[in-house]
Amino acid sequence: MQYFDSFSFFGKRPVEDTEEPWSREHVLDLMNRCGIDAAMVYHSLAKEYNPNYGNRVLLEEIANEPRFFGCYVGMPHFTDEMAEPDVWVPNLRENGYYAVKLFPKKHGYEASPLVLDPMLHLLENEQIPLLIDINEIDFSILAGMAARYPDLPILVQQLKWSNARQIVPLFGHYLNLHVEFSNLQSYNYPDWLVSRFGADRLLFGSEMPLKTPGAARALIDYADISADDKKLIAGEN
Repeated sequence: MQYFDSFSFFGKRPVEDTEEPWSREHVLDLMNRCGIDAAMVYHSLAKEYNPNYGNRVLLEEIANEPRFFGCYVGMPHFTDEMAEPDVWVPNLRENGYYAVKLFPKKHGYEASPLVLDPMLHLLENEQIPLLIDINEIDFSILAGMAARYPDLPILVQQLKWSNARQIVPLFGHYLNLHVEFSNLQSYNYPDWLVSRFGADRLLFGSEMPLKTPGAARALIDYADISADDKKLIAGEN
């Protein structure tokens, strides 16, 4: 069974803990120790400093390492801090990026149709998955986004067990929504989701190196579901 981590990053965060793991080598060590075959990664500089710069640094760090797949941190173009989406979205895959992640609250913009629709329209056309942490977007905004772009795969990250009453109605209605388990560490939660909705929109994710991936992996390894469903969640999805 191959494990593909849908939620990981490189780079230092603005914290004072000098022992916190943060580098490409830290992530590779965690992957080797916990048996993770590949990972989708973004760079913390793209979140904490500047998306354009952080995205370039990411490509330098994942060059010649086939186990890493680049995640591009996007931002609206209206203030000329990033090119218009029709300039960069169609070229993402050939440049080494396979998903786009947004940080609306961190980067100080509204996740409204006026602001994001030019980008989301192109992402849907190119079938580039959109990744977004749940603390970066309101559930009502997420629902509107999923409704406007039903063919855009959206992976909701950092969900907690306490979000169940908010995400489950949306997950049941919008078939383009996907979830990962980095923070969704609730007893039998994968089992319950599979029994209710099937396994094909559930993804393994760990948020390494901030979290050790062993817990997220154990949640799937020991789930009371079929081997085929485990394979889907672990990497095939």
